Amino acid sequence: MTNLTAIASIYQDLTANETDIRTLFMSELSWADVQAQAQHTLDTCGLFCPEPVMLLHNVVRDAAPDDKILVLATDPSTGRDIPKFCQFLGHRLVVSGERDGKYYYLLEKTG
Repeated sequence: MTNLTAIASIYQDLTANETDIRTLFMSELSWADVQAQAQHTLDTCGLFCPEPVMLLHNVVRDAAPDDKILVLATDPSTGRDIPKFCQFLGHRLVVSGERDGKYYYLLEKTG
């Protein structure tokens, strides 16, 4: 492993841990707080991979920087796909969780 590869790996680990820490901290938000923060809501309930992420791309593209997007889903694979989407594209996952049998994700669009 080259030094550059090692540094990139460490950075990815730190970024992932930072998101996890933020998610744990923000999990204290009430459901009303989560909804109030969102400028956009995307309801993907009933849809399966890859549709939720495909629709999320469209909403993020149309959103302004720093806008928050609330995604609702019933597909358990969104628990993997949406955090990876945020990590890969540089958006911030503010909070995620499960409520009333649905998964929710509040993300913030960056620059």
